[in-house]
Formats: sequence, C-alpha cells, structure tokens
Amino acid sequence: MQSHGQWFEVDRTEVIRTCINPIFSKLFTVDFYFEEVQRLRFEVHDISSNHNGLKDADFLGGMECTLGQKNRRLSLPSSLHHNTPPACPCCCCL
Repeated sequence: MQSHGQWFEVDRTEVIRTCINPIFSKLFTVDFYFEEVQRLRFEVHDISSNHNGLKDADFLGGMECTLGQKNRRLSLPSSLHHNTPPACPCCCCL
C-alpha cells in the first residue's frame, strides 16, 4: 500500500507449493477512506526452498490499482500464469 509516496507491506498470503495456478485463501482487511485515493500494489513471488522471506525470492509479477477499484475479489493478470514454472512455491503480498 502506498502512503505519502512510499510503498509499505500490509500483509502476505500463505505460501502455495507445487501449483501452477495458486488460489490464495488469506483475506486482507484494509480501512477504506472515501475521501482519499489509496493505491495498492499486489506482487507474486517465487519462494526459494530455504524460504528466507522475499530477500531471495524471484519476482514473478504484480499489479497496481486503487482500493476503490478492488472492493471485490482480486484477479491477477493472466500474463503472470504463463511465466510461472509448474512446481513453483509462491505467495502474494499486499
């Protein structure tokens, strides 16, 4: 999420292993302020087997939107799925 021009991590999903089309079950709750434009950035990362957080993870793709645009379920662009190796453990971060 962006605040005062700086991006910060709100939360992240569970890690999904061995799945080319992961479905994340974790929900994010963010306060909505009608009078503000709240920018969101979602990222998907390939997590390494030793799982040292995102430091050693490969960035697979992501998207940006405003909170007002995402008041329902999020669908990531299909281009993310085509670049993902078949047994890729990954997580989605907000």
